[in-house]
Amino acid sequence: MDDVDRSIGVSCVLRATHKTRLPPSAATVFWVRTIRKGLGQVFDASRLFTTAGVTIANGVHDLVPGLSFPVIVTNFGAREVILRQRANVGYVELLTTGVVQVLPGAPPGGPPATAFTSATAA
Repeated sequence: MDDVDRSIGVSCVLRATHKTRLPPSAATVFWVRTIRKGLGQVFDASRLFTTAGVTIANGVHDLVPGLSFPVIVTNFGAREVILRQRANVGYVELLTTGVVQVLPGAPPGGPPATAFTSATAA
């Protein structure tokens, strides 16, 4: 495990599921996976790439451990880039989510009664 994996934490690193060739000035859909679970925001981690000019699009995904999901990878460089299988291409931060419920029986003309529960309890 390299220093980047230790600083970010292995569980939040996005890893490529297969080898891909990316021509110069091109973008493609690229499949990645993580062992995180839940709603997560995907970020580019340019410091994980050894090749300058390659980036992934930020986005929000419903993460399931072991299942791959697509991200867009762009090569802004002038040379072809080969992304190897299991390469670290980004990272994920889990989002804190919850559910707000409007409870029945609120007094007429008054504010609705609400309850907040965490997403895991919902």
